Amino acid sequence: MQCTLTPEERSTRGKRWLALDQADVEETWNGLRLGFPASAEAELRDLARLEGECCAFASWDVTRDGDRAILELTAEGEAVTAVQSMFASLRK
Repeated sequence: MQCTLTPEERSTRGKRWLALDQADVEETWNGLRLGFPASAEAELRDLARLEGECCAFASWDVTRDGDRAILELTAEGEAVTAVQSMFASLRK
């Protein structure tokens, strides 16, 4: 459950996440549910695809719920705790 990105890649990726602004973040029994404005959907889908490559221990699924783009981030076993600790900087 370690990140495979270089420090420079992590920095660049982190800036992209922060550009989405704060999210509605809800812990679920198996991960996190993050809600963003619908206008962020394309960038959210691209970030989820990229994160799925380097953090393959979790599932990164983007859907739409009305005027919100939703990221469902789920995992199993010990990875759930790792997932739930992610995205502290995006929490309102």
